[in-house]
Amino acid sequence: MIPSGLVIRPANPEDADFAAPLLASTMGVFGRELFGLGSEERLIRVLRYFFTSPANRMSYTVSYIAEAAGQRAGLLVAFPARELLRLSLGLRRPIFRAYSFQEGRRFIRNGLRLLFQMGFGLRPEAPRDSLYIAHLATHEAYRRQGVATALIEFAEALAQAARLSRLALIVATDNLTARRLYERLGFTALPTPQRHPYYLHMLKPLVERSTL
Repeated sequence: MIPSGLVIRPANPEDADFAAPLLASTMGVFGRELFGLGSEERLIRVLRYFFTSPANRMSYTVSYIAEAAGQRAGLLVAFPARELLRLSLGLRRPIFRAYSFQEGRRFIRNGLRLLFQMGFGLRPEAPRDSLYIAHLATHEAYRRQGVATALIEFAEALAQAARLSRLALIVATDNLTARRLYERLGFTALPTPQRHPYYLHMLKPLVERSTL
């Protein structure tokens, strides 16, 4: 059941304290070891900085906040996949400012190792004709109340408005709760060349709404 009075609005920099822990919750070991350099506390600080910086793939400028009765309940980070490269490159300046020179070397080394281990690069993150749901998370006080479903429905409306034909996302294979939700909402996992993939790519085709 979707909470009564749920509102979804564009995020702003003042949402950073709410958004950063939710972003961290979607990243698991990858986020902690890469962006947090092994520290969960550092990860959240860095994500807060990324979120308040404009025009990157974790920025408030591509994020939306779900509010229930005036309380922030969930986070959606989504954008057309054709913008993925530009928004990823938008992290260069925040990353340069967030880490020291030595940390930057560790960041590159850890990134290459983790990307190889987790199978990134075997296929694009998302097809260019899709709206990419980069991050989706619900605050623990509002889980199992329909907030995630409402955010995905909102993402569908964004995709329709941008004339995109499908939604795309990546989910950890061991996140069974999220996988079941996405499957129930019409997402299908793509076949993977890996024997034991860390992440699954999932797509949902969108049916064009009638203009009648």
